[in-house]
Amino acid sequence: MSTKINPFTTETLQVRWAHLHAPDNQFGEDASNHNITVVVDAQLQTQLDTLQKENGAKKINGLREDEDGITLLKAKSKVFVKKGTAAFPCRDAKAEMTEATPFGGDTVRLRLAPMVLSRDNSMSVFLN
Repeated sequence: MSTKINPFTTETLQVRWAHLHAPDNQFGEDASNHNITVVVDAQLQTQLDTLQKENGAKKINGLREDEDGITLLKAKSKVFVKKGTAAFPCRDAKAEMTEATPFGGDTVRLRLAPMVLSRDNSMSVFLN
């Protein structure tokens, strides 16, 4: 059984890529999801390392380095795809619902829900 970890909200992060305006179906309709890739700063890296250690996960899924050695995190969600919602619901700086979605270069705060997966004891980080 997978272990859910309490969700948390990040500090402001730079967006590298986002697919929140519509589901990303690059790998077929069954794999459709909303996702966002952000630059991992020192604070987020510390949070992720702590969660990994505290929960005994062997690795964190969605973390990678780009060609310049910058660490990126890709977080996904299928919840709103399954509900038939085109765009992932976003909030603005005043926490009000907005139809605007972030793209590369924007800054965001994310609500992330980590989970240790029972299949391989890795930790995935989902958009919440």
